Amino acid sequence: MVLSPKLMRALTGYWERKFTTAPETGVGAAALLATPSDSVLSDRNSIYTIVHNVRNELERIGTCENRLALYSYYGFAPIIYFFSTSAAGQFSISELDELTSEVCLCFRRGAISKTPNQQFLKAVKIIKSYHVKGYLDERDHTTRKGYKIELSDEFDNLIRFYADNIGDYRCLSASTLSTRCGTIRSFLAQLERQGINKVKDLSYPIISDCITQISPNYSRGTKCHIDVARHFLWFLHQSGVTSVDFSLAIPDTLPRKRVIRNGFSDSEISQLLNIIDKNSLNGKRDYAFLLIAARTGLRGSDIINLKFESIDWRLNEMRIVQQKTGNVLNLPLSPEVGNAIANYILNERPKSNSNHIFVKRFNPSQSISCQSISAVAKKYMKFAKIDSENIPRRGLHSFRRSFGKSLLESSLPIDIINELLGHADMNSSRSYLAIDENGLRNCALNLVSFEVGGETGAI
Repeated sequence: MVLSPKLMRALTGYWERKFTTAPETGVGAAALLATPSDSVLSDRNSIYTIVHNVRNELERIGTCENRLALYSYYGFAPIIYFFSTSAAGQFSISELDELTSEVCLCFRRGAISKTPNQQFLKAVKIIKSYHVKGYLDERDHTTRKGYKIELSDEFDNLIRFYADNIGDYRCLSASTLSTRCGTIRSFLAQLERQGINKVKDLSYPIISDCITQISPNYSRGTKCHIDVARHFLWFLHQSGVTSVDFSLAIPDTLPRKRVIRNGFSDSEISQLLNIIDKNSLNGKRDYAFLLIAARTGLRGSDIINLKFESIDWRLNEMRIVQQKTGNVLNLPLSPEVGNAIANYILNERPKSNSNHIFVKRFNPSQSISCQSISAVAKKYMKFAKIDSENIPRRGLHSFRRSFGKSLLESSLPIDIINELLGHADMNSSRSYLAIDENGLRNCALNLVSFEVGGETGAI
């Protein structure tokens, strides 16, 4: 793995001004992050020593492997390369601040995307914290997802028991189950802060007080967290772990508001597809991404998980197992979409042994991430000057909303729409009813026939 090519290209002008030479291409990140020699480790101000110790500290406090890789690829390795060029490896806060300012400037002018900028800034924050304190703790970790809260053995076993057996009560995807277990872990951690680390010590007042304590931390998702905690306690009772149903200690919340969000218009979809230069770097891949989303309504997670066996070129069909629901979905493969995928495979896809169709350009053994395909949609929305500020939550999923609306406008039955969208619950498709203005207009009652004030037609 080499240093992030996009980041290094974006910094080229700064590099030439500061060092009178451009950054080298193909510098190996693994070599920069290798364990330093004993003589280097004895120098506490060496950037090699500092980053080595920071990585060890992150592992100690429970940072997951994927998160550590992001910090290293976008942050630690480029920072080491910078200091090895500027000061023979000697760390300096002022020099780091200068580099940070330049990276932020690259992000503001669109030379790098959100992910490299975020991960670089997180790496800088962690390095500074370690440089001041000499160690790291939970507060230094800048993301909930990368940190696993430590619990007592009994509570840890309860979460594992829940994850292993919840399938008997509800069908959940792996990602949804992981999120729910993280929420439960936060709930149990609050109980431990109150001195409760055993099931036998639970009581209605303690659980009620715990919910009151953690609710302010989730001001935008209180209902979701409360529902998960309630279901967990209900599950413990149903499974015989507790003799009392402690879920009754958690009050019901108001029904969740269903926000209806519009997708792209037909003209906006045409604009987005036409603005892509298919001869540019990753142009064929980006075109295939957005065309699949627009013509099939597939979620981003299912697009990046497309495999060669997912496509039957003879029957012109796509067959996938949806990541969100785990259900099998069969969709027709139109010539337009099939040609876009074939064009990418034949003319742009790097050589790879991966069975995934869409793979990373500089690490072809790995498939594209969901964040990457979302960034692609955002990039071309920016190029096409499609508003995303006044109309919130517009992005890759807007193609799916547009597809659902087009199916509805075609007068297809709701059960067929449900099948084409791959929804596990019929109610999931009903949200598209609210964005069919013409259909709703036809359902409106004529008020002329109603009597008001004793006169027919008087309103």
